[in-house]
Amino acid sequence: DKEFMPRVTAIQTGTQIEFPNHDTVQHHVYSFSKPKRFDLPLYKTETPQPVLFDKPGVVVLGCNIHDWMKAYVYVTDTPYFSKCGADGILKISNLPPGTYNIEFWHPQLKKFIGKGLGPSINLDEKKDFSETIAVELKSENVPSRTRNNDIGGY
Repeated sequence: DKEFMPRVTAIQTGTQIEFPNHDTVQHHVYSFSKPKRFDLPLYKTETPQPVLFDKPGVVVLGCNIHDWMKAYVYVTDTPYFSKCGADGILKISNLPPGTYNIEFWHPQLKKFIGKGLGPSINLDEKKDFSETIAVELKSENVPSRTRNNDIGGY
């Protein structure tokens, strides 16, 4: 369907990611982001060498052929991270006791609404941790897919 899947990926620094192409058309994957700049020229069936993400930060991915294709790789130094599921629930397992700084990221995050969380949580003081968080998201301007009927594709 000519889009990155998943749209957001969270990984630990030092992880490699492959960018296979499961579409029937060529793609040209790139990133100009400071934490990781790379360019995978046009390819269709062969998968290029994996890309090593060796610096923390947000890496925005694009396709030079399909303007609407956009995805994000969130690279973090900590081994304690997670991505929420479709239900919006985030789980991080096997955290040892201690004080942790908490950081949330979403490509369209505008602000936290309501009670929210403080900048850190001390797991020595709480046996169970549960908190409701609401966020406001910015609208996203995504280029539309223009169908090229002459060749039956996009």
